[in-house]
Amino acid sequence: MDGPVSAQPSRCPSKQSAAHEQAQPWTATRCHRLLRPLLTHITALRKENARTAVACLGTEPPLPVDSCGSRDYFLGKRPREESASECPEKRIRHRYSTKASRKATQRNTPVDEQHGQHDQPVQTQRYRVSANFSDELGLATPFLRRVRDHRPSSPLQPLDEVSRQTETIQNNRRCQHPRRCRKGRCVFESEVAALRTSIDPQRHTLYESIFRALDSLLRATSPSKNEAAAPKSLLAMCLRKVPDYVAELEWWERKDAEEGGTRSALKDSQISFEVYSELESLGAAEGWRHLCIVVRSHGVRVIQEAVSEGLVDVDVADLLLSLCREYMPPRECESLLDSIISGQYRSPSSPDEPLFESRALRPLRALKTYDTSGCAMMTRKLSELLSNRLLPAEWILTGDFSAVWAWAIRLIADSRPCEDAVGFLMEVIEALCDLISVKRPRMRRVTGMSRDKAPKTLTAVVAALAGMVLLAEEGFSQHTERQSTTKIERLRNRVEYVVRTCSAKLRNRKDRGGQLGTYMLGLCAFLCLGTNSAAESVQAAWWTLRECRGTDSWWRQHDATMIFTSSVAHCCSRGSSLSPNAYLTQLCDKLEALDLPGHPLNNIRVDAAFCLADLTGDLRDLSFAESLRAERIAGDSAPAHSPGKRTAFAGFRWDEGISEWVTASP
Repeated sequence: MDGPVSAQPSRCPSKQSAAHEQAQPWTATRCHRLLRPLLTHITALRKENARTAVACLGTEPPLPVDSCGSRDYFLGKRPREESASECPEKRIRHRYSTKASRKATQRNTPVDEQHGQHDQPVQTQRYRVSANFSDELGLATPFLRRVRDHRPSSPLQPLDEVSRQTETIQNNRRCQHPRRCRKGRCVFESEVAALRTSIDPQRHTLYESIFRALDSLLRATSPSKNEAAAPKSLLAMCLRKVPDYVAELEWWERKDAEEGGTRSALKDSQISFEVYSELESLGAAEGWRHLCIVVRSHGVRVIQEAVSEGLVDVDVADLLLSLCREYMPPRECESLLDSIISGQYRSPSSPDEPLFESRALRPLRALKTYDTSGCAMMTRKLSELLSNRLLPAEWILTGDFSAVWAWAIRLIADSRPCEDAVGFLMEVIEALCDLISVKRPRMRRVTGMSRDKAPKTLTAVVAALAGMVLLAEEGFSQHTERQSTTKIERLRNRVEYVVRTCSAKLRNRKDRGGQLGTYMLGLCAFLCLGTNSAAESVQAAWWTLRECRGTDSWWRQHDATMIFTSSVAHCCSRGSSLSPNAYLTQLCDKLEALDLPGHPLNNIRVDAAFCLADLTGDLRDLSFAESLRAERIAGDSAPAHSPGKRTAFAGFRWDEGISEWVTASP
């Protein structure tokens, strides 16, 4: 076949032809008849790419200007001479001009000025520099109240599901995709037609032919139309691995032919047909009905290999993934999702760069529309990308990542299993500690991030975990007659597992991020879990700094304690009717009860109160902080009294006759 045939819009088969097709037995011949068009179009696309590469040999390839450029470009592999410093920075946008301008001014305060007031008895300036951060995670107040009252959460909804416009016209009977095309014209046909404006005609024809061939294969092998093994059965899991077995045999056959010099470009391999024939013989009559599982998995594997080779553009791969989700369970096409999102991504150019809408991270857009039941799949895939260093950890500090944080923490508080969310939190906490350990001037030059963005994000995440546990315990203590201990124990166990596992990984690290991360996790365990080992961990952290008072390490640990306590108090107050000052008082009482060397937290109550007032923006909290500072100053300026027993002044005596004090006679 010299070239692909121009694909025409597919029409729905009649009821008689559909019933006849469904009644046909699943034989090896029928399976290969479904696979042959898909393999032919993929081969034609591979030849077209090779021809284009030969034509462009010796010339510099132009940068892609259309919306469907090359895969390397979208994965961040831009020219070497293009650095992040040359990219134009986006204009900073503020929601509230007064508050944001004040915070921006404070963020730009030199570090030397921040440490200039450490000799004063009351810290009145440092909190303005250290605590200037908003609610990084975006946890909603109704969610915090449900955690406290132990009410079931509302069903999880997908994150910003991509809206697809459909024309409300008369129902089109050609459409065979009822899950997405309920009204109007077929959404898939509209997306295929939209690609015509950005792709050359020959390549668009190949893409359309691949789409039609895959659509026909998936429609014929759909689980709803075939009585095959259940998706989670052992037989189905084994049959889905048959295409991998066929590919391995074909690879060994090609290797032996190359070594023996018997390879022929005209003779195709017969291994696939032989394997299908052997499986067909397992049937009691003509054909074997479970072959539909094998051929469906084989078709997805063919598309997966094409995506891995870079033959298919990002938008087309996302469209093919949506087509697979139309007919198949999510688990069966997860391998195709992995091949789409796998690749090395570049670092963000600014803190405001969007995570899923960025041009460099367009493959990650498939995560938003893949799992419609929630964000469990998204957290697992992002955790894998961060663990394999494919997604730079600097993306954690961007604004769009706060939504992922919120959903991960919400999954932690849910009653359903959340292994993916727990693994995501542990992976990202460790990545944040790595970012803290990186030299800050280098990161600021590369990504434009604030020098204290990573510590603040780490503090916000750990504070959210501690606040959820405290709210759940408070709600349980007030409603013991109608609450069971199962929910609070489940939440405590999950948070304790995250804290213990991350602490074990960071305990042996001697860098700045490891030490700060271990201290923050120990502080979280001490304030919300109340374990003896946590108290010893906090005491050990301050013992190592007993002779470093006033240094950067000492101030870093002191500021982390101040911001953490105020963040936990703010989080708890949003989930209950109590004021944040009440929670702050309880937390500071626990901290002051510790026997720390050198008493580094003697003034933590005043510092945390001002930090809390900056968080809430409430004048009542500011008045409370001012009153604490006044009491502290008055206590420091009052003269010290000797602890001896008070006695009457010896120069006077009491006269019983006149009932008055009189001068004592010599």
